[in-house]
Amino acid sequence: QAAFEYATQTAGGVTVHPVAKRTEFRHDDGSGAIDTSYDYTWHSGTVQMQQRTTTLPAVPASQNGSGTAATHVERFDAAGNLVWLKDERGYLTRHTYDAATGARVQTIRDVDTSQVGDAPAGWTTPAGGGLHLISDYQHDARGRLIEELGPWHSADLNGTATPVRTARWTVYQDAAHEVWTAAGYATGTAPDDTYTLVNPVSITRSDHNGNVLEQIQAV
Repeated sequence: QAAFEYATQTAGGVTVHPVAKRTEFRHDDGSGAIDTSYDYTWHSGTVQMQQRTTTLPAVPASQNGSGTAATHVERFDAAGNLVWLKDERGYLTRHTYDAATGARVQTIRDVDTSQVGDAPAGWTTPAGGGLHLISDYQHDARGRLIEELGPWHSADLNGTATPVRTARWTVYQDAAHEVWTAAGYATGTAPDDTYTLVNPVSITRSDHNGNVLEQIQAV
């Protein structure tokens, strides 16, 4: 069983009612309430959410918890994209998007706020954090993901510790109704990166209706 309470935001003749509190009950008789609450801020003059703070139920020490309610905070841009996240431990994640397609072009996990200039006011890297793990994404004109590069890390290449990024590529052969995917890694420094394919390449062939006809592993 669950019960809900709702907030209200009105702007420009539009009213929205997001959930303000969700209460679940441990027992069928309605006892043992467990509350999750939500607080909101809004982009000025709109019903577009700017920030949502979720406060989770406190877990008591008798259940191996801290007894303190944890929170996580989400920040959204005017288009509704999630741009910042502060998790329950205070670690930060930042997303960046392409304005034309709305596709995500970069994610930074465990952000070092000294390396970015757009962190929300009062948001700072927690003690022990700041690895600043960057993943980059490229898309085609239709917003489909064609390249994903993971964070830099050290790997053993032929006995030498080398900075690399894991890589994954997707090629859309629309005329042939094929999708090719492959993985590998990148080395070097942009724009002179070197890309290495690690076989095999996966090929999916479909008919005109999108039904899969063949799945192939190829060198």
